[in-house]
Amino acid sequence: MKNLKHEEMIEFMDRWMKAWDDHDLEKVLDGFAKDVVFEGWTGRRLKGKDSIRDAWSAWFEGHGGFRFIPEEVFVDEKQQKVLWSWRYEGPSFSSGSAGELEIRNGVDVLVFEDGLIKIKQTYSKTMIEIGGRKVVLKPTV
Repeated sequence: MKNLKHEEMIEFMDRWMKAWDDHDLEKVLDGFAKDVVFEGWTGRRLKGKDSIRDAWSAWFEGHGGFRFIPEEVFVDEKQQKVLWSWRYEGPSFSSGSAGELEIRNGVDVLVFEDGLIKIKQTYSKTMIEIGGRKVVLKPTV
């Protein structure tokens, strides 16, 4: 089993974030272990790269220029974990607000195994901004 060193984890995150910025789903997926587990902010759980690809394909294809702006990255080399806080900016898909600028803040907990992300847990604030208005999210799984 390959453990990444601190600097390698930072370099991984830089490459992975570039894939997000480029809206390149396959390169984003390259950062995941084949049997990755993704837990979204609503509690929805996906297992495996193929499930994530299926769930995210439409989002990436109609991305509208979304971006995740890194705020802070904390690396725990010993535990092989990264805590990454971010700000999302992109078009809203909410009913009645579709296409308006959506802004939300969140945190991802990433657990690495053999140099790839094995677990991705996403936590998001439920008070977001859409078109300059504060909106409380109502999660649906």
